[in-house]
Amino acid sequence: MKPDCEPNEMTPALSDVEQGDQKKKKKITFPGHDMREQKRQEIAERIKRQQEIDDCKYKCITGICLICMIILIIGCIIIICKYYSDTLEHREDIDNKIVIVSEKWIDYKTPVPHEQVNCTNSNPCKKWQCSYVIEHFYKTPDECEYNDYLVPIAVTNILMLVCCICNLLFN
Repeated sequence: MKPDCEPNEMTPALSDVEQGDQKKKKKITFPGHDMREQKRQEIAERIKRQQEIDDCKYKCITGICLICMIILIIGCIIIICKYYSDTLEHREDIDNKIVIVSEKWIDYKTPVPHEQVNCTNSNPCKKWQCSYVIEHFYKTPDECEYNDYLVPIAVTNILMLVCCICNLLFN
């Protein structure tokens, strides 16, 4: 008996052609092949788990950075508002300060012809506030000057706000 032949056939090669390669191919395994494949799968699983852990870490770090940026922005807004309120309060104190005027100035709030006040060194005018002097005489005595940076800071903040809005709109 011939092992690969059909009962009517003599050549084993023809029997494979007639059946259309319907025989199952045997998987050839080498000694240790299953162990290598198992180790590859374990390594692939470890790499996948490590990538998931790394993704979680990156998400946490990104979230912490985002929270820090939000806290920083809120802190800047609070500091700016505090500066504005403190500066305006200080300016109000300066405006309410009593000023001594010892010069002859023209009161521009009186009807035309404007009246000249009679303040001299020997007879100074003592009961006027800074706001009154600035409003009526268009002069700012030294003790009524604002020694702050409110205007430059306000202009800088407005410019930064405009830049942020333009960046959001056009970027």
